[in-house]
Amino acid sequence: MQKEKTLIRGVVSLLVLDILMEGELYGYAIRKKLLQQIDEPIPSGYIYVILKHLESKKFIRSTVKKSNNRTIRVYSITEDGKKLLFEHRGSLKKLIKIAEKILLDLEKLN
Repeated sequence: MQKEKTLIRGVVSLLVLDILMEGELYGYAIRKKLLQQIDEPIPSGYIYVILKHLESKKFIRSTVKKSNNRTIRVYSITEDGKKLLFEHRGSLKKLIKIAEKILLDLEKLN
């Protein structure tokens, strides 16, 4: 189960980087886009753990801005984050191939 969580967190981290390629966003907007794209429930706290991790690794940066008399943290992807995303392109293709094979095999068994 722990390996599954690690794998999912890694893939979701890459998806967060992909989302930030479109431009800077605040945490709630990132979570909303994730929900739209993967159609799976994601706890809001989970997103902030991923954002904090990505920021600690310098793959994203955050800035604090004022919006409607509120302070919000806005995230953007760094050059290192872009490099990481492109470096994992091949791995993602392999992962998709493997997942499709497993799902096809499982469908045959049902």
